[in-house]
Amino acid sequence: MFVDATAIRVTLRNQRTPDSHRGENEKEQVMTIRKAIALAGLVLAVAILNPASALANPVSTDCPIRASGSGTVTLNVLTGAYTGDATQVSTCIGKSTVHLDGTGAFTGPDTFVGVGPITLTAANGNELTGTHTLTATGFTPGTAHTTTVVATITGGTGQFADASGTVTSTAQVTGGSFDGVTLISSVEYTATGQISF
Repeated sequence: MFVDATAIRVTLRNQRTPDSHRGENEKEQVMTIRKAIALAGLVLAVAILNPASALANPVSTDCPIRASGSGTVTLNVLTGAYTGDATQVSTCIGKSTVHLDGTGAFTGPDTFVGVGPITLTAANGNELTGTHTLTATGFTPGTAHTTTVVATITGGTGQFADASGTVTSTAQVTGGSFDGVTLISSVEYTATGQISF
């Protein structure tokens, strides 16, 4: 009997071909999985290194405000222009400074009403901004009185860029010094309200 060795080798080679293709397919699948894992790792690394753009916080923070502070208010009784600066400690924000300025007028014998911008600056430098309405009652220049300030927050910087809300302050104002034109008074106040950012 004659055995053709070449035919056996071709037959054996043809029988091994599907296995060798199967091995290549498995290698391709493993490489595809490795590439997917590497890509997922890269996306995660970018998210960790740049959370502001990769994982922006779509959920706002609702923050009930309770604050107390003290400062000074200066009023020109001829023009109605005033400024106020204070330092306060509050929930959600911590230690911060408050600056307001505005223009007002006497609306009765002892009531002064003013409006203008207000800025609260947190310890990290981020700001809450908005407008305020100030109402001083029982007010005669140079005497102690009560002042209410309602601040409407409309924005800010940094974490407060999209802030909104309302905070109401009630202040006890000392008589201070008065030279007939400029009144400088000390203020101690408490505030409550809610902001979202």
